[in-house]
Amino acid sequence: MKHFQHFKTAISGITLPEKFTFPFYYEPHLLAKIATKEVQSYLENQTDFEHNFGLDINNNALVIGKMFGVLVVKNKQDKIGYLTAFSGKLADKSLPEKFVPPVFNMRTSGSFYIKGELEIDVMNAQLGILKKDKKYLELKKLIAENTAIIQTDLSFQRSRMKRAKSDRKSQKKKAITLLNDLEFEKLTKKLTQESYNNQFFLKELQEYYQAKIEKINLEFKVFEDKIIALKKERKEKSNYLQQTLFSKYAFLNRKKELKNLLSIFNDPAIKPPAGSGECAAPKLLQYAFANNLTPITMAEFWWGSAPNAAVRQHKNYYPACQGRCKPILTHMLANTEMEANLLLENLSEKQDLEIIYEDDALIVVHKPAEFLSVPGKEIKDSVYTRIKERYPSATGPLIVHRLDMSTSGVLLLTKTKEANKALQSQFINRTIKKPLIGLIPKNDTLINNIFYHTSIATSSQSKKELLSVTVVDCKNLAKELLIERVQKELKEHCGISSCTFIKHYRIPMALPKLNNIQYQMPPLETRLTRGIFLAGDTQLNGSLNAAILSGESAALGVIESIRKGRKSLKI
Repeated sequence: MKHFQHFKTAISGITLPEKFTFPFYYEPHLLAKIATKEVQSYLENQTDFEHNFGLDINNNALVIGKMFGVLVVKNKQDKIGYLTAFSGKLADKSLPEKFVPPVFNMRTSGSFYIKGELEIDVMNAQLGILKKDKKYLELKKLIAENTAIIQTDLSFQRSRMKRAKSDRKSQKKKAITLLNDLEFEKLTKKLTQESYNNQFFLKELQEYYQAKIEKINLEFKVFEDKIIALKKERKEKSNYLQQTLFSKYAFLNRKKELKNLLSIFNDPAIKPPAGSGECAAPKLLQYAFANNLTPITMAEFWWGSAPNAAVRQHKNYYPACQGRCKPILTHMLANTEMEANLLLENLSEKQDLEIIYEDDALIVVHKPAEFLSVPGKEIKDSVYTRIKERYPSATGPLIVHRLDMSTSGVLLLTKTKEANKALQSQFINRTIKKPLIGLIPKNDTLINNIFYHTSIATSSQSKKELLSVTVVDCKNLAKELLIERVQKELKEHCGISSCTFIKHYRIPMALPKLNNIQYQMPPLETRLTRGIFLAGDTQLNGSLNAAILSGESAALGVIESIRKGRKSLKI
């Protein structure tokens, strides 16, 4: 079979999983890990296609990292192998034999989609010509200029009439005490006529300007009507292509029941998300079911640089996406016995919620990892529910901010509505200092830790944030190469694809002066505080904590300099 890959690694002693992988939360099976390593080895050495994943610093082509998937399967001869696929399309639009084909290849020569795209291209070209037409641009400019002049003049005339009205009112007020009835009546008629004259003049002026602008608008409308008609035709064509494409993307399940995207996303008010059906998992299952292969286990991994909109790390495993894949895979894996959904397992039941500070208004708790901040759809146990149960008389929403379920850390809650409102305001205005420290769990990286301080946004008023990166051992690299390597590691391990270098600090000694420091120390002896431990690196135990503090000091020094408007940056 063309896309059935035989394992190069011996797998005869490996026990097959009893159930298929739950694709939205899983620990990869050993077979999936072996298949992944073999595919990754192929990607590192392949010459079948051209695509810049962002791993070659000398490649200047557009960087696009990709999700790849492996599906371990059994064929009719009971042989175990695997299939592999990539999400979306490759840069050179090729379909290497290593990977299973797309569910529907919209770019087959002469396909309805290619023809439709060509028709839309023609419309776009026509729109471009119309919008760049010299006469069209002149008329557009003339309308804008005349409209501005007219609005200015009419505004001036209205202001003049307003002042005249006020003046007439003042005249009448004075005259009523100075003039007799006949003289006052005569003055009133005169002022009334003046008012009519002003109103008539304004109306005449408006009609004059309207006639003047309408003449230009009639010429301009000829162009605009053509543009509107072309845009309407383009939209209709685009919608037709999209709907036809959705109908062509049809997916099988184990019983070979076929459903297209329009049936799967069966709410007429909701269109299937862009790229639906192009992810690796649907491609793999489609090929397996179409070719009578039995799915055993699967895994998906990221290859290359992280996209700007998501955190992805090179070679890491990831679950199938919820937006595009969940409705499709729900159909494709119907009647397939899968592993338990660990997302529904309440991992917090046996965990205690430690209160580390409390007063009349505030509660500060230490939220353990795998513990919800607020109740979920399935799991109700959370910091909120426990605090609500413990403090039934507390008012207001209690929760001020949240931490992700898998994240441990300090969580701030309130006992009163007033305290909650005050703290909410501080979080919204980002006046609360919230330093975050991240450790890089890799031995071969230069970066030891990163320090991120959220309150800097109050100074810059932008989406940019200040990041301090600590390198314990710079391996005698030149400054330029060191910065380049750090930026690459931030992109690969932290998903930070865009960063600008500000300042380089050399800290003479990042080690605390500790007596009797040892390489082998039991956990209790290495514990500094409840959440911070001394940890070893390329130099000595203890340097990690000192490096973190040094990084924090550098970052806070930069923040203070920015706030005070100083050009020089000092710690």
